[in-house]
Amino acid sequence: MSTEVSFRFLRLDKMQTLTLEREIHDASYKSHHEKGVFVGSVPLLESYIDDIDTFYVRQHISIDDVDILISIENSNGALETGISSIVNQFLKHINCRLTVAFH
Repeated sequence: MSTEVSFRFLRLDKMQTLTLEREIHDASYKSHHEKGVFVGSVPLLESYIDDIDTFYVRQHISIDDVDILISIENSNGALETGISSIVNQFLKHINCRLTVAFH
């Protein structure tokens, strides 16, 4: 079983995506075809907490337009897994919604 955790910006415009990629090293984005916006994603690592927080504040992003995505790939049938403590640390900075995806 593997778990990946990322912070997502769910409603970025094109200029914000370019700024995100320039300001945060491992940031990426993809187009959301139904909504006409971009979804930006940053691996949730301790080294990126301040960068994510700064981008969030400078871009005036709504708390409703961000989340923490916990992606769990369960290839061995395990019934439980631990989640990195980085999630708890980060929620002290931006207390946002958690989204869990199972693959």
